[in-house]
Amino acid sequence: GEDGEDGEDDEIDGMSRRARAFFVLGFSALVFLGAGISTMGPKSALISAATGLSLLVLGLSAILSWPFSTDGKLVSDHMRLWSKLVLSIMGVKCEAEGLDRLKQDQHYVFACNHESLTDTALVYSMLPKRHLICVGKKELSYVPIFGWLMFLGGHIIIDRSNHDKAMKTMGKAEKRLRD
Repeated sequence: GEDGEDGEDDEIDGMSRRARAFFVLGFSALVFLGAGISTMGPKSALISAATGLSLLVLGLSAILSWPFSTDGKLVSDHMRLWSKLVLSIMGVKCEAEGLDRLKQDQHYVFACNHESLTDTALVYSMLPKRHLICVGKKELSYVPIFGWLMFLGGHIIIDRSNHDKAMKTMGKAEKRLRD
């Protein structure tokens, strides 16, 4: 169409789509932080802000490093570092037992109940250095930076709204585990 009849112009009121997206993300972050201060208290809001900022910095670093290691292992290394940082910020201290029984040439399945962000961070930070592949719901792949890291890290994304597609994806995941 002419002059944006079929869709938006690339520039509206002097602001490009990219600039609007960054504005919306920045504004959303401020609203989230403000809501966090009022509902969680200042300490929890600061922990959330530090977690988000560290994901931004280390996530972008992982994305930039991906061309040098397209197998996702560098992404795992960055996520491991991010996990340790997040747990430190949260004041979480933990110990793992039995890690000496894990063999480097074996594949393992670790199941988390995802009560919070902490369980994924614990798995990344506690397990010996190895490439971890997580299974996550499709909606997480839409989260900026986090979703990109899921893709670049080779994580398995499940569409829970489509049972057949989800089962097919789980079959592929099983095959990857066995290979």
